[in-house]
Amino acid sequence: MDHYRRRMVRQGKAFLRFLCLSLLPLACLAGLLAPAPVSALAPTARTAEPTAAEPTDRGRVLTFWKVGGPGVRAAAEVALSGTDAEVDRFLAEVASTAHQDDRVAAANIAGIGGPNTIEAARAALAGSQERLRTFLDFGWREPFEQDERVRVSQVIDAGARMSRSAAEPRSTAHTLP
Repeated sequence: MDHYRRRMVRQGKAFLRFLCLSLLPLACLAGLLAPAPVSALAPTARTAEPTAAEPTDRGRVLTFWKVGGPGVRAAAEVALSGTDAEVDRFLAEVASTAHQDDRVAAANIAGIGGPNTIEAARAALAGSQERLRTFLDFGWREPFEQDERVRVSQVIDAGARMSRSAAEPRSTAHTLP
């Protein structure tokens, strides 16, 4: 009888393991596919139900936190954990914070590029906010590609010089007779 009981316990554990390994991922998937909460949305004038068309100020701050740069994200975190006055202050100052994030991003691009990229970044940083945004969106690509072509040419040239020097005959002083 003891052998039968051990076998049943073993089978029960195997069945429980099977259930856990098959149902747990399904439960997690169901949680991921569930509709998102709409707590960051403001109610409309007609009904007390929130709609996706009218986010609250905190909902707008959350959107900035999701898509903003490091400065915007840090300021949005402070605003979200603060009072309504801090949320209003963040919304009033978000444009200048985003502009500073754009300036930092342009400087980072200039840091990895060559002379053409640096020149284009300097021109964008000296220009208007719209010019800076254009540089960040797509204006860095052409100067960066030019710099990459120059780098490739330099590598090819250095490789050609090294292979020529390797092909030249060595002095005969070190060779055996």
